[in-house]
Amino acid sequence: MAFPYAPAIAPSLYFVARIGCFDQKVSLVGSHGEASAASFCVWSHAGRSDVVLERRKLKSVDTRIVENTQMKSSAEIEIPVSCYQLIGVPDRAEKDEIVKAVMGLKNAEIDEGYTTDVVAARQDLLMDVRDKLLFEPEYAGNLREKIPPKSSLQIPWSWLPGALCLLQEVGESKLVLEIGQTSLQHQNAKPYTDDLILSMALAECAVAKIGFEKKKVSQGFEALARAQCLLRSKPSLTKMTLLSQAWNTTLRMLVMVSRLKNLLKSLHLLAPWNY
Repeated sequence: MAFPYAPAIAPSLYFVARIGCFDQKVSLVGSHGEASAASFCVWSHAGRSDVVLERRKLKSVDTRIVENTQMKSSAEIEIPVSCYQLIGVPDRAEKDEIVKAVMGLKNAEIDEGYTTDVVAARQDLLMDVRDKLLFEPEYAGNLREKIPPKSSLQIPWSWLPGALCLLQEVGESKLVLEIGQTSLQHQNAKPYTDDLILSMALAECAVAKIGFEKKKVSQGFEALARAQCLLRSKPSLTKMTLLSQAWNTTLRMLVMVSRLKNLLKSLHLLAPWNY
């Protein structure tokens, strides 16, 4: 049986079939988060119902893609740290220096108290940073062309404790404290609070040590007090031996400084002509 309207319907059906095929393979999101107008063709015999149906389908796909993008971005955090800083090497480090630094950190033992998740995240982050510096010019930069390395890094939230652990190991205590304080205000940081606070407490102990070495005793004790407050804020960290070790180190340093002062005084008394 022949259908008199078959030639008029055929282009419409063909277009609908093509849209269904493209729906699985390409993004249909335009520059403003809406279905692109280029997705619709103009034909002379198609009915309005077909166009309305296809527009509704396109808009539903668009919504799904936008939601997936938002979920992905909310699961990551951007930290103001370069890949070079994370492994403790200068921006001009050669590739062999980068590999050597990464391997050294990978085989190093981390401070006690971290969860096993931090250990795994730390290793994954190290491998990711190594690959970025070796194979991605955007992160490595280019000295000859005077292109600086990227000064920030976007990582999953689950890697953040590993990042602070690495920064603490390479002596970036200030960055650990700044990033830790900012991230703790975010909802996504809750599953990692204990490890983040531990990194911050370790950073304060490092600040205290530097203060005592520079004979800035008051600054050293202030940093130790801040570390104590951080550890006491989480019941799971109150039994840490970190503070007792820091206090013992502090007392030993103070005793050494006192003995050195007494030695200098005695030397001055024996040799007054040195004044």
